[in-house]
Amino acid sequence: MKRSLFVVMPLAGLLLAATAGTAAAHDTRLHGVGAPNGVDTTSLPLGDGKWSIETPEKGSIYLCSGSAPSTTKSTISAPWINSSGGTFNLVTKRTYAVDGSVSWASQAQFSAPALSGTARAFSTHDLPSSHTTGVFPIASTDNAYRYDANPNSISAQSVSGSLKATPQLRDEPQCVGGGAIAITTTGIVLFNALDADGRDALANEIGDSCDGHPNGGGMYHYHLISACISDEGTGHSNLVGYAMDGFGLYGYRGESGAEVTNDDLDECHGHTHEIEWDGETVSMYHYHATREYPYTIGCFRGTSAVVSGAQSRGVQSGQQGTGWRTGAGGPATASGTPQSGAQQSGGQSGPSGQATPPSGSLPGGQNGQNGQSGPGGQGTPASGGQTGQTGGQQQGAPSGGPAGGQPSGTPPSGAGGQQPGGQTGGPAGGPGGTGPGGGPTGPGAPTGGTRP
Repeated sequence: MKRSLFVVMPLAGLLLAATAGTAAAHDTRLHGVGAPNGVDTTSLPLGDGKWSIETPEKGSIYLCSGSAPSTTKSTISAPWINSSGGTFNLVTKRTYAVDGSVSWASQAQFSAPALSGTARAFSTHDLPSSHTTGVFPIASTDNAYRYDANPNSISAQSVSGSLKATPQLRDEPQCVGGGAIAITTTGIVLFNALDADGRDALANEIGDSCDGHPNGGGMYHYHLISACISDEGTGHSNLVGYAMDGFGLYGYRGESGAEVTNDDLDECHGHTHEIEWDGETVSMYHYHATREYPYTIGCFRGTSAVVSGAQSRGVQSGQQGTGWRTGAGGPATASGTPQSGAQQSGGQSGPSGQATPPSGSLPGGQNGQNGQSGPGGQGTPASGGQTGQTGGQQQGAPSGGPAGGQPSGTPPSGAGGQQPGGQTGGPAGGPGGTGPGGGPTGPGAPTGGTRP
């Protein structure tokens, strides 16, 4: 029976079949070259910097302003990157997949999106039961480590939500955030295609054989449709997940059975035609996966649901989080509360008040140097010696030594403003000697980006 657009007949429920193999035995079709549409996976265009907070566009991601990277970093230098041509070789990159085969079947719990009245509720521990993962943190002996020294471990989450059973198209596309944009049929959350630095995550980051990796909160996630989610067969692809606005996310093949490209889809990476939906043939909007960036959802065409435990970018160690970045030299690490937005390097805040702490005050922390931490400061204060409320306040670091005395003098010209001594010193800063100007502040946050 056929139904009209967006009229979806509720059924008793839908049990998603997450039929996939282990990391060692997955859908190798998804790794191939020369797909039916002619997309060459040995020379895929890089998606670095292809995002906007202003307008949705094909082949781009329409980000909510609060999720936008503060800057776009350079593409990493790696054997699969052709920087001069602006492309990367996915086939070569997959040979650097994170080693290991860790089973989570005993801990995984996934209640697949199922109809209940007008809603489609789900819950997940965000651990795969139908495939294994690589070993995280990435071992220094792993050939991936030189290019992506992910220090994060996978841990069980508590993610739940209630999606619209009959999603409706909005008049205008809606922006996506930096956390989960969909829940897949393996019970694993899907993030958008960007890393924290505004780059193509598939090209610049390394996942395991099933295309997953953990963020700073331990949340295992994909940035594209996992190679361990089955999309075998002919004709239109299977349902591989639900977007957070309730619309279905399907695999690579369209109506004719040929793989779709960005040209076949709208700016949000979807289109409308007849599909199987809850056991019915309906004509409705849906999203598709493609080989090309942005790989899945570029923006929402419906209204996104509020999902509990899905971790916004402010909790991610990648698209914002615990402050580390990859490179041939390995990661720089920092502990402390993750920041919202990209990790900030130490601001040039100038010396602190340069006054003697009051008698009997506690010594400042020993870590760091005056005026090197904090996002504030940066030169001469505005409007006649404004005190620097944030100078020397390192947001990404734990407390160091006890706070020293409050500076009693006015900062000299060009200073970053008065700084409470030693309030947020460097990592694990112990108590030390009396710091000048009420005690030194901690070191700046590590340079480099953060990880999703």
